[in-house]
Amino acid sequence: MYRKSKGKVEMIAALIMAGGKGERFWPLSDSKKPKQFLKLFGDRSMLQMTCDRVSSLISFDRIFVVTVDDYADLIKEHLPELPEDNVIIEPVGRNTGACIVLSSLIIKKQLGDDVQLLVLPADHYIPDSAAFTDMVSSCNRFIMEKPDAVLTFGINPTRPDTNYGYIKYEKDCTDCNNTNIKKSIMFTEKPDVKKAKDFLNEGGFLWNAGIFLFSNERMLELAKELLPSIYNSLNEIIGLSDELFKKELVLRYPELLRISIDYGVLEKCDTVYVCINNFMWDDIGSWLSLERLIPHDGNGNLKIGNVSQLDSNNNIIIGTDKKVVLVGMNGILAIESNDIVYVGKKEDIERMKDIKEAIEEKTNAL
Repeated sequence: MYRKSKGKVEMIAALIMAGGKGERFWPLSDSKKPKQFLKLFGDRSMLQMTCDRVSSLISFDRIFVVTVDDYADLIKEHLPELPEDNVIIEPVGRNTGACIVLSSLIIKKQLGDDVQLLVLPADHYIPDSAAFTDMVSSCNRFIMEKPDAVLTFGINPTRPDTNYGYIKYEKDCTDCNNTNIKKSIMFTEKPDVKKAKDFLNEGGFLWNAGIFLFSNERMLELAKELLPSIYNSLNEIIGLSDELFKKELVLRYPELLRISIDYGVLEKCDTVYVCINNFMWDDIGSWLSLERLIPHDGNGNLKIGNVSQLDSNNNIIIGTDKKVVLVGMNGILAIESNDIVYVGKKEDIERMKDIKEAIEEKTNAL
């Protein structure tokens, strides 16, 4: 079915998407150092943890990272083992549709047609790497048996979360030999609270983890059919020399359709399957995500870095260079970064992106 060499699965390549700005983790995350480069769970960045997770299954010469030019040097700093040609640069962000089509074409050029591509974001938290790689191996066998299938990873929901997309699956999948893999029926992007509760009560719905596995050749076929403007524009230049390709890409890429791979391909394709995963997973969408994952002190405070508290409860306290001391505070988010000290109410955490933009607008107006 699939061959292994020294523990690696030869046919699989990985594409790690690492171009996001991570604005909801401001002020620790900013345009110069977004969330995927932060060390929130020890001494490894989110990007490094993601690469660690797949490198036990996939050799470094088959691991690719797609990002924007501003972060190319950070990629090399965090992943010095990665071959330089495996860093794919988008001139600008155009959502996951263009990102995956561009990357698939480049990976085909480098590795040929016989590639199963695992696509995953750089900033997800999956502490059980063994469970993850076991599931990837199982899913890869499924793709080998069904080369037309596009497989997405789903997570059993534990709460009616409105920050995630949902996938409805066919409970009695007649053409699935694997009990963890089901036929996808419907995608729903970030429902309201009522609909999210209805999904949980009805059953048969999963959180969309944004992790995909497919034959690279199959994805390019689908892109040609369903995203023709993106595919044709990029396919026309993929055979050029590196220098000419980069010049043409800078000209063409900003004009490409801005669309997610979910809307552009998965929702229109009738061979999409979902793998039901039970390992711990979180997309670390905001500072509140850390409260689900990092142990608190006896007063309900989440503390990262050089911090102390006195008579304070239910706070999130982040320190980097200087020591942070909180006294007599409740329900506060306090962050000390290199050039900003932020103190605000925890109830405003989900507005962090808007707060950042408002502060920057006010600062620029001075």
